[in-house]
Amino acid sequence: MKAVRLLALVLLAASTVYALHRLVYVPLHCARIASISAANVEASPTRETAARARDDLLACRSVTAREAHVAFILGGVFAVLGDDRSAAGEFERALTIERRPEIYFALGMARFGLLQRDAAIDSLTRACAFDPSRLADIPYGDVRMEVERRLRSTYGAGWIR
Repeated sequence: MKAVRLLALVLLAASTVYALHRLVYVPLHCARIASISAANVEASPTRETAARARDDLLACRSVTAREAHVAFILGGVFAVLGDDRSAAGEFERALTIERRPEIYFALGMARFGLLQRDAAIDSLTRACAFDPSRLADIPYGDVRMEVERRLRSTYGAGWIR
């Protein structure tokens, strides 16, 4: 009987250690890597810095469902590397976890890089619907006017101030 209890205790301890590692340590570690990678790429947006950040972040792709910022930062790293297809994929993955205006905006810009103008304008319109101040961040005048037109027709003239 003592052997069964000892075995149960060992299994309980092992499963506790595994759960703490997988559900606490790994997400916190990946959040730290994402923050450091974002800061490094923002401070020095070179291909070398972005490639190093990409390699660090790829290990964190499947952390937990609530880690949208990892996919968002990885998408930004791919955008710096000029890989708009991978960037758009990561931004879309981030949107399945959490819908935020900065993710929609980044997805719209990546879609412009892929020459998907209509899809890009749709994403930018969603970003600006969440946060109308983002309209000023759209770098293309004709696109800015189209997004503003869509917002006014959908939400009314007073939506954008």
